[in-house]
Formats: sequence, C-alpha cells, structure tokens
Amino acid sequence: MAKGLGKKFAGYLLYQHLQFRIGHLISSASFFSP
Repeated sequence: MAKGLGKKFAGYLLYQHLQFRIGHLISSASFFSP
C-alpha cells in the first residue's frame, strides 16, 4: 500500500517538475524569439 503511494507521489513530483521545465523552456523561447 505505502509502496504504491510512494510511487504515485514520485510520479506526481516528476510530472510537476516536467511541467515546470516545459513552461520555463516555452517562456524562454518566447522571450528570445523576435
């Protein structure tokens, strides 16, 4: 039970991190584009 929860939590953190990275890349790209 706890293992599955930990896995889900890790996946959630990874998802949040990826969303942040992608958002940062998009904002950087729009900032650098003319």
